[in-house]
Amino acid sequence: MSLVGGDQAAIDVLFGQFEHPEEAIFRFDRKTGCPVSVVGPWPILTRVVRGREGFDARPRLSPEHLLVEASQPEFRAELAGIVAVYAARGNTGEDKLSFSLDGKSVMITATDERVLASADGGQRWAYVGPTKKLVDMPVVSPDGRFGVVRVCTGGQCGGPPSAARYESALVTFTDLSRAPALSGPTLHDAIFTGPTGLVLTESDSYGRARPSKICVRALDPAKPASAKEVGCVPSTLAGYWHMTSVSPRQAVGVISSVSGGSVRLSVRSLADGRELAVHAAPGDWEQYQWVSVFPNDAGHVALQRGRGPDPLGGDVRGPERYTEILRPGQPPEIVKGARPLGWLSDRELVLLDVASTPNERGCGLVRVHEPPRGP
Repeated sequence: MSLVGGDQAAIDVLFGQFEHPEEAIFRFDRKTGCPVSVVGPWPILTRVVRGREGFDARPRLSPEHLLVEASQPEFRAELAGIVAVYAARGNTGEDKLSFSLDGKSVMITATDERVLASADGGQRWAYVGPTKKLVDMPVVSPDGRFGVVRVCTGGQCGGPPSAARYESALVTFTDLSRAPALSGPTLHDAIFTGPTGLVLTESDSYGRARPSKICVRALDPAKPASAKEVGCVPSTLAGYWHMTSVSPRQAVGVISSVSGGSVRLSVRSLADGRELAVHAAPGDWEQYQWVSVFPNDAGHVALQRGRGPDPLGGDVRGPERYTEILRPGQPPEIVKGARPLGWLSDRELVLLDVASTPNERGCGLVRVHEPPRGP
C-alpha cells in the first residue's frame, strides 16, 4: 500500500503493485473514512510489466510482442485513468510506472529488465537504451523533458549491487534510443526536485561484500557535467535500490543506513545536501527502507515500528505495530495501532489503522492524523 495523495475531501491509496493483477487505487472519503470509488485494475499494464514471466498461463512476451501490447487503445485508456488520479494529486507515479504531470512523457518497467518509453502519452512506444543488458527503475521529470533509468554496465547483470555495476543514465524524450550513463557509483534512487534539479543516491557497493558509504549527488539534467557530490553517510549495507525516502514536494530526503551495526536515519535537504537532523532507529535495517519511513517538507519523520496485526493479512508476530513521529528537539510522538502511509502536507499524516478490523466496506481503514503543533 502507498499514498497517492489527497485533499480536503478525499484520500487516494494505491493497493498492490503493477505486477499484480489486483492492483487498484481506492479513494476514501476523508470525513467518514469509507472507500467511495476505485480505479483499476489494469490488466494490460500488468501483462507488460510481467511479460518476461508470463501472465495468466500465457507464454513469455518477446520485445516485439510487448510493443504490440503497449500500442493497444485499451492500454492508452488504462494509462489515462492512472494519470488522471496521480496528476491531480501532484504525484509522478510509482516503481513500475513514471510520467510527467501532463501525462505525455511516460516510462514503464517492462519485464523487470527493460524500460518502454513514450513521448506522446502512449501513442508510440520505444525501448530505452536498446543495447544495454538491463534497464530498469524509470523516473520522469515533472515537466517531461528528461528521465533517468538504471542501466547495468558491467558484472553479473540482474545480480545484487555487489556483483553488478548499475549506473544512472539520462533519457531525453526527444531521443528515446539513447541513454548515456552519468558515470558514477551504483544508483539506488533518482529524484527530480524540479525542472532544473536532479538528485541521485548512490553507493560504492559494486565489487564489495559491504559498501562503505551512501552519497547524494546533485546535477542539472540539462547540464550533466554540473554533477557534484553534496553529502555522504557511512553504511555497511545497501539494497538493490530505494535507499532514500522523499517528502511530498521533494525538498527533504531521508537516507536509511547502517554503521557499526546501528540503523541511522539521515534527514537531508535535497536542495544542497545539508544534514538537517539524524535519528537512531533501533531494529533491523530492512524495517527502515523507504516503504517504512516518510519525511515531510519540514523535516519531520514518520516511521513504522513493531509488527502487530495488519487488517490486510500481514505479519502478526512481535509487538503491536505503531507509528513514531520524530521532530528535532522534541520527544517522539507515538500513535498506537497505526501504520504510516505518507504525508499530505507538513500538518497532515495519512495512517492505516491496524488496531481494529474495519467493517465490510472498509470504513475506518484510512485516516488523517495531525501531530501537535511545534517546531
